[in-house]
Amino acid sequence: MRIALSVSLILSLVLCTGSITNDAYKPLRAEGAIPEIFLNDLNNYVKLQEEIYEDYFQDDDKLDKLKEKLFLGSALNSYFYFRSGMILFGDPITRYLNKVKGEVFRNNPELIGNINVFTLKSSEVNAYCSLDGSVYVTLGLLARLNSEAELAFILSHEAAHYIAKHSMEKLKDVSEIEKLSKERKKLTLDDVLGVRLKRSKEHEFEADSIGLELFKASSYYRKGAVNALTCLSYAHKSVGNEPFDKKAFNSEYFVIPDCFFQDNVKEVTANENRQDRYSTHPDIHHRKERINARLRSLSDEGKYFLVGKQEFEEVKELAIFELISRLLSNRNYAEAIFTSGNLLNKYPGNKFLHIAAAKALYYSAIYKNNQLFHYAGSPYSVIEGESQQVHYFLKQLSAVQLNTLALKVVREKKMIYPGESDLAKMEKELIDALVIKHGVSLNAYMSVNDARKAYNEKYGLPINDTVSGKVKLRHEYKNFYLSALYPMKDDPDVQNLFKKAEEKKLKKQEYDNLPYKEKIKLEKIEEKSRIANGLDINAKNVVLIEPEYFKYEKDKVSTILNSDSEKKNFLSGLEKLISSRRENILLLQTSNLKSGDIGRYNDYCTVSEWIQDRDNHLSKISVLPADNQSFRISDKLASYEHICKIEVVNIPGYFQYYRFNLFKVEDGQCVYSSQKRIWAGTEVSQVLSFIQSDLEKITK
Repeated sequence: MRIALSVSLILSLVLCTGSITNDAYKPLRAEGAIPEIFLNDLNNYVKLQEEIYEDYFQDDDKLDKLKEKLFLGSALNSYFYFRSGMILFGDPITRYLNKVKGEVFRNNPELIGNINVFTLKSSEVNAYCSLDGSVYVTLGLLARLNSEAELAFILSHEAAHYIAKHSMEKLKDVSEIEKLSKERKKLTLDDVLGVRLKRSKEHEFEADSIGLELFKASSYYRKGAVNALTCLSYAHKSVGNEPFDKKAFNSEYFVIPDCFFQDNVKEVTANENRQDRYSTHPDIHHRKERINARLRSLSDEGKYFLVGKQEFEEVKELAIFELISRLLSNRNYAEAIFTSGNLLNKYPGNKFLHIAAAKALYYSAIYKNNQLFHYAGSPYSVIEGESQQVHYFLKQLSAVQLNTLALKVVREKKMIYPGESDLAKMEKELIDALVIKHGVSLNAYMSVNDARKAYNEKYGLPINDTVSGKVKLRHEYKNFYLSALYPMKDDPDVQNLFKKAEEKKLKKQEYDNLPYKEKIKLEKIEEKSRIANGLDINAKNVVLIEPEYFKYEKDKVSTILNSDSEKKNFLSGLEKLISSRRENILLLQTSNLKSGDIGRYNDYCTVSEWIQDRDNHLSKISVLPADNQSFRISDKLASYEHICKIEVVNIPGYFQYYRFNLFKVEDGQCVYSSQKRIWAGTEVSQVLSFIQSDLEKITK
């Protein structure tokens, strides 16, 4: 069970307990001391691993030389996790994971000391053990486990990878590929994959074998090992499998016709007997057979829960809540709606869940408005289980239908939570889209009397079960959305928003109708105004997140380590540059963190996740950030209005650039962008001069 992260990934709230109530949910943040493993720079990390594995491959010069690359790759992965804000430690989930670690390795205190377990904020269903003994368990996996015993076997399996030094042993692939190359002269891709995948499968079987022995030494129910693999065979299944409520978005006189839903969803099937020829893992069926064979002569001893069933259920629920934020950020909006809906059955008044569902509809509408809905989730035909209903439903709605539904739901949530400014911004954007993109005015929507009449006349019709019948019915019911806004049609605020949207539409039409020469003339006038008056951004409160500073020459590991050292000089110069300016610029970085700087680290994570959310959307799409709440409740960040991201990347033949981007926190818009080509010999002082120039422009 591994997460494959390449070096290329490096290029690319307040402290709380994550409490859940019927009214609210507070997202998890790291707590306590920052683990030492994340406070090492690249050079120190590599040196530490060199000391630990000094005698490994001493008898093979070629493999011995390759160790440094392996250590560096492991360091970069750890570096990426930490700087991306994806890691949780000291929080309720991670504390629980380490309690289970203590139970399963109770008779192996050395292993307890060597294995450190962390939560990885990822929707992937996976677990991963790094070279240094760090085990990362994803939210996606935790949300799907059925018992503590299953988790215990997964931790045993990952610890087995560490015990058997599988990360080191993979270097032997190089020798085998070289040997095969001499025999065959010219290798095919299948030859190379054959060597690598064969060893990977062998490692997985060995990790199952060693892990099972560790697991059997604990007091956990032995069949938990098989159950864990069964759980993995359903990794593609959505979290929760309650039927989606087709009436979830209906109101008194507004009904979404049944023809926009499927009559039946695809049954969930176990993914056990798949073809594993080109997979890093052997198929689950064979893995279960081997484990069952070794358990056959043993009695079914042990317990499903040792730390406690209640704590397991609480942690699993926390993971599901956290998972919803990841689904939104990853553009998996149908799953976010489905998962939120399942939890709302238990927490019907939960603000976080209601707003998450509204945001998912808003994002879906924006992508469909821009004819890019295929980037907003998976095709419904590949989805299994009850969530397929949501994927199908969103797909069948036209852009104007989905936009209207999103506006209806956002408006309803805004009336319940009037203090949520994001809801007000979404409402405005959706109304602008209806008027400007779709040409629909407020007058086109039905009043309450018209909606009541349409409801009484229409919704007694029988539904044809055939696909062709559904298509015809969807056409017949194509205007069903016009009854969606009757509760708000007479609202002065809504009327005003539609009026402003109409004014924008007229201005746009006037500009579009201008002759080409007139447009050029206007653009020149605007350009002269910009030159005379500056950009007029006047950014006085800016959060500057630790810049990406990365240099690398092919096959020269030393250049990455030198780049890391050079970055320290760059950050030192940047600190001096910032301190010399009058503006309030906050530099958040991980390079100078100490173990007790948990507050600064959480603020850094808030900004890092915000930036990732921006990066996850396509450049053509303009949408609000998924989460501004963390800024508003942070004592340190609440007063900052802009976020600055700087990248200095030099990989000859691939990327050589300096980039400076400034975003508004309020709406996520990039208000200033500057890019320059840089060369291998570009000095730190020259890069700092670029930053000085850009700061001058954005603060005028």
